[in-house]
Amino acid sequence: MIMKKLRAIILSLMVMSQVVQARNNAALFGVAAAAIAGAALIANSHREPRSDYHHHHKRHHTTHHKTHHKKTPIVITDEMKIQKSLSYLEFYKGKIDGKLNSYASRSAIKKMNKKYNISAGTTLDSRTWNELLYLAELFTMDKNLFSERNTKVAKGKQLQTALKVYGAYNSKVDGIVGSGTRKAIATYKNTEGLTPTTSLSPNERYNLINSAQKMNTKTIDEAIKDLSPQRKKVREEAVQNSQQKVQDTQQTNEDRVDSTHQDRSNDMLPSNGGE
Repeated sequence: MIMKKLRAIILSLMVMSQVVQARNNAALFGVAAAAIAGAALIANSHREPRSDYHHHHKRHHTTHHKTHHKKTPIVITDEMKIQKSLSYLEFYKGKIDGKLNSYASRSAIKKMNKKYNISAGTTLDSRTWNELLYLAELFTMDKNLFSERNTKVAKGKQLQTALKVYGAYNSKVDGIVGSGTRKAIATYKNTEGLTPTTSLSPNERYNLINSAQKMNTKTIDEAIKDLSPQRKKVREEAVQNSQQKVQDTQQTNEDRVDSTHQDRSNDMLPSNGGE
C-alpha cells in the first residue's frame, strides 16, 4: 500500500516536471519568435516595399530600354545627295556617308569630270554641284515613280511624285494622301481638262503615273547631258533663241494687228472731195 502511494507520488512529480519543462520551452520559443519578428520588422523598415521596388525597377528598366533603342532620324545632307547622284551615274560604289574627301568619292568625281569634259580635277565647281543636287532629286522621284511595292505609303509616294512632275503638288512626298494631295489631284485634273474631283479612277491614275514616268525620265536624260558645260551652253543658247523667236513672232503679230486697226481707222475718216 505504501509502495503504491510512493509510486503515485513519484509519477505525479514526473508529470509536473514535464509540464513545467514544456512551459519553459514554450516561453523560450515565444521569445525567440518575437526576436525574429522584431529583426524582420527592423530590416523591412530600411527598404522599399517589394511591390513598389519592383514597379520602380521595372519602370526604370523600360525607360532605359526605350531610350537605348530610340531611332535617330537620318539627316540627308547635300554631300550625301552628291554621292547618290554619282552612284546612280555609276561613278561611285562606296558607302553613302557624305564624305566627299574620301578616296572613293574623289575618284568618282574625277571620272565624272573627265567624262563630261568638266575638268581634270577631283573637286566640284558650283555649277556641277548644283547639277548633281538636281539629279539627286530627279533620281529619288524616279525611284518613287517606278516603285513596285504594294504598300499604302509606297503608292502614296508614287501618286504625290507624279503630281509633283505635273507641278500640281509642292508639299513633302511622305506617302500620306491627305487634303493637300487630294487638292493637288483636283488641280491636275482641271489642268488636263478632266472633271476636277479629288480622286482618281484606276484608269486616270494609270495615265497620270505612266505619263509622269516618261516626263521624269526625259528630264533626267537632259539633266545628265547638261553635266557637260559645252552641251548645256549650246542647249541654253538654243532655248534662248527659241524664246526670242517666240517673242519676235508675238511682236510681229501685234504690229500687224496695230497696222490693221490703223488702216481701218483711216478708212473711216471723211475724205476731202473737190467742188
